[in-house]
Amino acid sequence: MPTGTTIGRALAAMALACTTLAVTGGPSGATTALSCKGATCVGKNPATYGCDDDAERMAIASTGDWSKSVRLMRSAKCSAYWAVGVDESSCCGSSVVKAVRQIKTTYGWYNQRVQTVSHSNGAGTKWTPMNQNTSGDRHQACYYVCTSWKS
Repeated sequence: MPTGTTIGRALAAMALACTTLAVTGGPSGATTALSCKGATCVGKNPATYGCDDDAERMAIASTGDWSKSVRLMRSAKCSAYWAVGVDESSCCGSSVVKAVRQIKTTYGWYNQRVQTVSHSNGAGTKWTPMNQNTSGDRHQACYYVCTSWKS
């Protein structure tokens, strides 16, 4: 028959196992994904916070030969927008990918926040950190060319 100490140890081991499952999200040890919404997403990476899971392309623009393009992306679940710049050229130099959030004021549109990331030519794909989206905002993505404004 087990003693009180043996039962206590068994209960402690079971509690530790349950806590481990709750923290890691399962026996595989996978960690729970980070999440954000609206203002808490500002300046964060959409992939890190799972906002790219439901991402939809709202607009696209490109140079005439499509060697450089920019996409305006939105996550409804995260209430956020960001820009993705794609460079397929093999030239030199660098530019900036921008995601612009404007809010309407009594004096007209105001650039509330501009998220940027440097992009070297021929370097593939770069995305900006996120901007929050609230009712009445408009958003644009730029990289050599700019997309249309989207609400």
